[in-house]
Amino acid sequence: MFHLSMRGKLCLAIAVTAMLVIVIMAGMVGISFREGLTHYILAADMDRLRPVKTALTEDYDEEAGGWPQFDGTPIGFLEYVRMELDPFRPDRLTASAPVGGMPSDVKIGDGPVQPATDDPLGIGPRTFLLDADRNLVGGAPGLVEGALIEPIIVNRGEAGEAVVGYFGVRSPNEGRTLADSIYLCGQFRTLGWASLFALIASTLFATFLSKQLIAPLQMLAGSTRRLANGDYGIQLRSARTDEVGELIKDFNLLARNLERAAKAEKQWISDTSHELKTPLSILRAEIEALQDGVRLAGQGTYATLHCAVMRVSELVEALSLLSYAREEKLVQKIENQDISRIVGETTKMTRSVMEDAGLTLDVSIQSGVIGDVDPMRIRQMIGNLLENSRRYTEAPGTVQIRLTRSDHEIVLTVADSAPSPPKDNLKRLFDRFYRVEETHSHALGSVGLGLAVCQAIVKDHGGAITAEISGLGGLGVTVRIPIKMKRAMPSSVPRDQAIQVTLTATGTRDLRRRNPFKSDRHTRLFSRR
Repeated sequence: MFHLSMRGKLCLAIAVTAMLVIVIMAGMVGISFREGLTHYILAADMDRLRPVKTALTEDYDEEAGGWPQFDGTPIGFLEYVRMELDPFRPDRLTASAPVGGMPSDVKIGDGPVQPATDDPLGIGPRTFLLDADRNLVGGAPGLVEGALIEPIIVNRGEAGEAVVGYFGVRSPNEGRTLADSIYLCGQFRTLGWASLFALIASTLFATFLSKQLIAPLQMLAGSTRRLANGDYGIQLRSARTDEVGELIKDFNLLARNLERAAKAEKQWISDTSHELKTPLSILRAEIEALQDGVRLAGQGTYATLHCAVMRVSELVEALSLLSYAREEKLVQKIENQDISRIVGETTKMTRSVMEDAGLTLDVSIQSGVIGDVDPMRIRQMIGNLLENSRRYTEAPGTVQIRLTRSDHEIVLTVADSAPSPPKDNLKRLFDRFYRVEETHSHALGSVGLGLAVCQAIVKDHGGAITAEISGLGGLGVTVRIPIKMKRAMPSSVPRDQAIQVTLTATGTRDLRRRNPFKSDRHTRLFSRR
């Protein structure tokens, strides 16, 4: 089966369009030229017949109400027209004789002067005379459509002028004489050559235009195949500013985003394996020591093994949360909740832990803040932020939490005192596995996923989370969540199959049963510095 390329289709489309335009233009020009030529011929003939019209006006018989000299046959009127057109009538020769004498082909006898050639222009047979009611008076009967007709006006003294008849002339040979036809054919021949030249020019232009359009598309097609094969480093150069140029810019942006995503995925795998390596190495070493009898089983050994297992557990569960967030399944159950109550309950459970760490918890909650949220995830997010401050704020210090609402959103702010992270690192605090101080974070049990999960929860609520240096000298995190959710939450994962462990900042399993900040050996997910 024959397949026409896009370039061929474009050339063919432009060529066919040009041909249609040329044909339509030629037809319209031909019709207009023919009608214009016919009108020109009729106007010229009427100008030659001006003496006949003048004679008809003078010969009008008021008493008879017409021209009784015509017997109603075409011959009588035709002879009248020929006679009036004859330039060698005696009265006209008396008035104005031709210069140089009379032509040699003129015969002079007892009767009127007769030209040797009878009406050489052939105008007479095409003339006709109508009365005031447009009834034929003289001339050959025939159609008057397309004929040039002028009124015959007679001055009746005090009664004024009146139209007493009509004098007209028909088109010769449907508007053309032989000479006219030759001239018209010449014009059409010239138009045909011009059309052929226009068609060739349009074809050449279509070829050039198609090359300009198809070349970058072919380049994009080849680059897309390279992109599909994993070559994300490709970037196309183009100085175009049209739609094709915009498409090339979008392609380059797509390639950069895919390259960034591929690097992030590799980094995530690398970081995950690195994070798993430490607790697994501890587990292996402790178990081998027990097997070899180097170490006896005791409370210290059990505590070390438990911490290693919990670290692996928290990492796996955090990765699961992020995978749910990536699939938009993290927030499962949206309810109209009293967020003031949720924040109050969470801060109440953490107050004693903050005091044990030498920190003062300053709470300011606007009452009656109601919004559409997933209560379990909101508790988890608040606990994460408070635990993050507890870990990294130096004692004595202060942790502030503020909850307010505006017309369209809920604003939650958690700020702490010194130390603060470097300003250059604020934007990276929400990256997975990112830590400002690697060694210190490991000592505190951090895996670098806390704020990343916080960000996932906020985004799944349709909100935004930002970090800045707080007025207390530490870190300030601001969460903004719309009061009304703008999208329906997915229900592909049943609630009872979702992650049942409420991972707060300390990784506690159930906020309703256990203090989430009771022990450092519990799951800790979140770090920032």
